[in-house]
Amino acid sequence: SSRAGLADRALEWAVRLVGAEFGMLLDGDGTLVAVRGATPELAVARATSLLGSDNQVLGSAGGLVGSAIILPLPLDTGTGYLLAQAGPFTPVFGLDEVVRLRQYAAAVTAALDRTRVSERVLALEEVKSRFLKLASHELRGPLALVKGYMSMLSEGVLSQDELQRVMPMIQGRLEQMTGMLNEMLDTARLEDNRLELKAELFDVRHAVAAVTDALKPQTGTLHPVRVRVPPHAVPVVADRARVETIVTNLIDNAIKYSPRGGDIDCIVEVRGSEALVAVTDHGIGISGEDMKTLFTRFGRITSDATVSIPGTGLGLYLSRELARMQQGDLTARSQAGEGSTFTLQLPLAVGAPA
Repeated sequence: SSRAGLADRALEWAVRLVGAEFGMLLDGDGTLVAVRGATPELAVARATSLLGSDNQVLGSAGGLVGSAIILPLPLDTGTGYLLAQAGPFTPVFGLDEVVRLRQYAAAVTAALDRTRVSERVLALEEVKSRFLKLASHELRGPLALVKGYMSMLSEGVLSQDELQRVMPMIQGRLEQMTGMLNEMLDTARLEDNRLELKAELFDVRHAVAAVTDALKPQTGTLHPVRVRVPPHAVPVVADRARVETIVTNLIDNAIKYSPRGGDIDCIVEVRGSEALVAVTDHGIGISGEDMKTLFTRFGRITSDATVSIPGTGLGLYLSRELARMQQGDLTARSQAGEGSTFTLQLPLAVGAPA
């Protein structure tokens, strides 16, 4: 059963067990998981009233507050609460009801924690399945191309001139596969809390210059990148390699989603206590309804204009998580048919000029 379904059934029997008129179950983060005998709005109001009572009456094990029983649930996400309020069937709760519900609450706590573990395992299984499907689908095309040319090369079919002509294409496909695999591996490490960052002091302008220089063969004359940076240093303390990965991903996306070409602007500036790197294209843009899937894991926007564009759907998700791990953020502003602007925000190093 799902966590919500189990919580609802557990609360139903808790209410029956003591003859309560109203009951509710709060999760470890304070959210309402299940309610019986009232609307969610009324339940929140009652919880605020009851939990705001004298905690000395409850103690660490919970107990009676007037005609209500409040029991803390030591869940793995924090302290949740099971509340039951008396009604016409049982106007006043006594020690028997408290003991009975406390014993039952221990079982509810264990069950809710087990469902969280089960849901985590199921989520990991789903991620693994999607990784495998993604790898087989996205890697098959470039791998087949490289394999075909390597076969022609081994058989002596390709002349030296032809080899020189196709070598950039082979190199590009190998870099494409390497990028996809790195995104998958980094996402897996992120999910397992194994993604490490190596903070260092550096100038954001230099990181952007390194990225744009490396991407020159890819941008070409169809997608010229116009870089604008301030005359003074823009120092940050962050993982430079990861920051370059984010900027590379933003410029790469700007190229891919501008199939007809066009200028790409990469602007570095300082605003308040933050360093900003904004990448703007004039491509196909993103509609308002698609924005909600933009930074989600595997969140690819599919349309007639994007169906042929390769990608894992992990780049923007990973980029934003990397930015947030370094006390920054990644935001987007776009309109269908008008292009997009993605902005990386990082805190300036302490003592840097604002």
